[in-house]
Amino acid sequence: MWAWLRKLAKWPSKEDLGAARLLGPCWEMTTPLDQAAFVRALHALLPRGATLYLQGGNPGLEVARCLSGLATMTTFNVAWGTAAPEPLVWHVPATRAKLEALAALFVDHAPHEICDHFHVYHARRVLVQWYDALSTDPVLLSTDLPAAGIQALAERCSCTCRRATA
Repeated sequence: MWAWLRKLAKWPSKEDLGAARLLGPCWEMTTPLDQAAFVRALHALLPRGATLYLQGGNPGLEVARCLSGLATMTTFNVAWGTAAPEPLVWHVPATRAKLEALAALFVDHAPHEICDHFHVYHARRVLVQWYDALSTDPVLLSTDLPAAGIQALAERCSCTCRRATA
């Protein structure tokens, strides 16, 4: 009955709200202050074939073009961090070249121009979950990632890390 209003207002469906997210035991890393360094450091941690999920943000034309050029087709549905209106979303393969290009965007532009929520997924699992990214919210990392790699990421980003529950 309300489907027409949801579509008109671009509100998320039950499927969008119930999509994948990191749940249960995880690592919690304090907020990286240098987003470019964080993005570059991910290459050493993530498995081959991982994909970044960038949601929201307020990109100008230059940033939107760059993100569109880096993005690939949607391969997985990650839970929205912004319920309405429907947010902009980019799925970016986590290759070294694309991580470097994204890091360059963080150097040249304000973080809110790029995304509001920053996640990484692989093999239908969320590996990195950072809602309200680029603020003071912590980064949550899956225990499926190697603990030594997570600790190295935290050190490279001048962050601390502890076990937590999502």
